[in-house]
Amino acid sequence: MVSNGSLRANDETRCDHNNIAELRAGATAIRGRCARASFRADAPGARRDPRGTGGREHGAALIEMAIVGTLFFGLLLGIVDFSFAVYDVNSTGFAARSAARSAATSEIGTNESCVTENLTGTGDLTSLRRLVCKTKAKSNVSADRIRVRVRFESAADGSVAGSAVAGDTVVVCSMTKARSVSGAFSPIISSRVIKSRARTRMEGAVDTIATLVAGSEDAFTGQTWNFCDPVTLPSGWTTVTTTTTIPTTTTTTTTTTLAPTTTTTTTTTTTTLAPTTTTQAPTTTTTTSPYYCRISWRIDASWSNGYNLVGKVTNTSGTSWDGYTVTFDTPSASHNVSSVYAGWGSASEQARRITVVKSESSWIGELANGQTTNWSGGVGLTMYVPNFGSTNAASFTNTQVNGHTCVVD
Repeated sequence: MVSNGSLRANDETRCDHNNIAELRAGATAIRGRCARASFRADAPGARRDPRGTGGREHGAALIEMAIVGTLFFGLLLGIVDFSFAVYDVNSTGFAARSAARSAATSEIGTNESCVTENLTGTGDLTSLRRLVCKTKAKSNVSADRIRVRVRFESAADGSVAGSAVAGDTVVVCSMTKARSVSGAFSPIISSRVIKSRARTRMEGAVDTIATLVAGSEDAFTGQTWNFCDPVTLPSGWTTVTTTTTIPTTTTTTTTTTLAPTTTTTTTTTTTTLAPTTTTQAPTTTTTTSPYYCRISWRIDASWSNGYNLVGKVTNTSGTSWDGYTVTFDTPSASHNVSSVYAGWGSASEQARRITVVKSESSWIGELANGQTTNWSGGVGLTMYVPNFGSTNAASFTNTQVNGHTCVVD
């Protein structure tokens, strides 16, 4: 004999398993028991099926958290890695620019103990090693992650020179191996090499320049120093050579000599007059230029967010200048003055208009009539431009000296 408890358990099992075949067969009794079983299951304290909706919702939440967490932490690690990569880009460019400027002024320091990779050159490598070590120190990255090359271009014809001579151009190139700090993006970042090149003119002859020779470390595996080779001007660009004629003074002296005159009297006395010489005062002819001044612009070096701008000024005003002021317009308001070459005056800016004041005490602050400064002796600026592409000397317009419009060569 089957107890009522067993029947209820069997009926609930049938209801839980949805015995559709018996229900369709018209088992009215089973349908009634299923309804009662459902009522009992909803009653307080009734045992619930562990396979209900609560378990399914908890599992879905865990899956969603895993997906969102993976994306969030991936984005966070990406921000960290690419931020360090941008830092390496800026550090590499800054190191090359600083080293080029140090070579031009012969302030290469005395440190020779940095890590180098097969540094080669012609002659004594002491000064070259010091410049390479200074470049690595300025980069703020480990010395084994950066390689350096130094070369020179002759001022006479632009050819590659083996050692430094005053007036030549020094070129410092650097390459830095990028890294993934977190390691999550190593396949993307760690295979990259950051490259930078800076050029500047060696303005003065300093003792240690004579011992500074061209040379380089080995490039990273799979890389070359081709980006450091002499630059070929783009189509349509030309090299401008400026010839300046200095006004001259011409003095003319005219001498007139009268012939001797003889007078005879009846007393037969002969009187001879002494020769008379008449000298005209010297005549001075001064040729004055129709323009107050002339100026030539040149981009001395450039990088990803700026460039060095130098200007050569000629005084054709007819009078000497005890200090002078140069004003000009940049290509756009985004071209800002970062610094003025040391000892070469001060600068201010308003929108596109730049004003450079050369006091009498500044380097080449006094300029006689007909005198011309050398490059950067007139104007020497380091300009900052976010996301700088390129520009040329013709982009600087409306140039004036002391409020007078200049001829731009």
